[in-house]
Amino acid sequence: MKIKVFCQTECFLNDPFLTDYFEQYFELIQDNENFNLNYDIACYNPLRGKATNTDKPIINDSIWEMGNMDKSMDPYDLLFIGGSNNEEPNSVKVPKWFWYHTYYYINPKELYNPYSYDKTHTFLMPIRILGGFQHRNDVLELLDTEKDNALYSVVEQGKTLDPGEDMTSNDRHYNPDWYNKTHFSVVLETYMTHLPQDTLFITEKTYKPICYGHAFIIMSYPGTLKALRDWGFVTFDNLFDESYDTETDYNKRLLKIIDNIKNVDLRECVSPETIERIHHNQAVFRNKALVQQGLYNDVVKPIQEFLNG
Repeated sequence: MKIKVFCQTECFLNDPFLTDYFEQYFELIQDNENFNLNYDIACYNPLRGKATNTDKPIINDSIWEMGNMDKSMDPYDLLFIGGSNNEEPNSVKVPKWFWYHTYYYINPKELYNPYSYDKTHTFLMPIRILGGFQHRNDVLELLDTEKDNALYSVVEQGKTLDPGEDMTSNDRHYNPDWYNKTHFSVVLETYMTHLPQDTLFITEKTYKPICYGHAFIIMSYPGTLKALRDWGFVTFDNLFDESYDTETDYNKRLLKIIDNIKNVDLRECVSPETIERIHHNQAVFRNKALVQQGLYNDVVKPIQEFLNG
C-alpha cells in the first residue's frame, strides 16, 4: 500500500519533474484547503511556507538550500537535507539530490550533444548572483584579463551569456553553443565560505558541465572532487592540478584554482583522453537505473523505515 503524503507546500516530493517517480511509492495529497485529510505523513518546505499543525509526522524539506534547521521555528519529525554536514536528530542526508533532480529536469535524449572542436573562448563561467558570495567576487577580481577571452555572465549586473536574454527566471536554461565554443567550465558552487569546511553541497552548477559535455574545475568545499569520483564520475587531473580539492585553507585553495585556470593547456582540453572522460561522465549521469536506485535508497526508503519503525 502506498504511503499517503500530505504536501502542505511545494516540496521535493511533489516537484513536477519527479512526481511520476515518487507516485510509484506515495499517494501525494495536495489539497491545501482541507487539513482534515486522511494521510500518514505531511511534508513542507520552510522556504515556501510554515507547516500546518498536525498530529501526524512532518517532513521538513530543506534539501535545496541547506534550509532552516531550527526546529523551534520549523517543526519536523524527519529532516531531509541536500548537504552532508548536519547532525540534527532524524536527519536524512541526500548529497546526490541535485544529480537526481537535474537528470529528471533535463530530457535524457538531449544529453549527448556533439562535441565540438570549434572553440572560440577559453572557459565558460555562468554567474547569476554576486552579492554575499565572497568566492565569486574573488574569482572575478583575480582572473582579471583572463575573462577577456572567456564566456561568462553576471546576471545580477545585467551581463548575460546570450545578449538580451532574460536569465533571471530560469537558472536551468542552457545553450549548447556555450559548451561547444568553450574549452572547459569554471564552476562556482553555491557555497564555499558560508558553511563548515567539511560540508558537501553539490548542486546543478556542477552537473551542467557533466551532462553537457565539458571538463570542469570547481570552486567549492574540499572533498567535492573526491565525492564525484566516489559516485562513479571522473575528474580532470590531466588538465588541472587537483590538489586544490584537499586544500582546507580558503585563500590557498582559491589561488590554486586561479593558477590552474590561467595555466591550463587548451590543446589538452580537446585531446582524446579528455573527450573519453567527458563521455564517461555523461554516461554515468544519464544512467537511469543508477538514478532511480539512488532516489529509492536516499529518499523513499528512509521515509518507509521512519513510518514502519
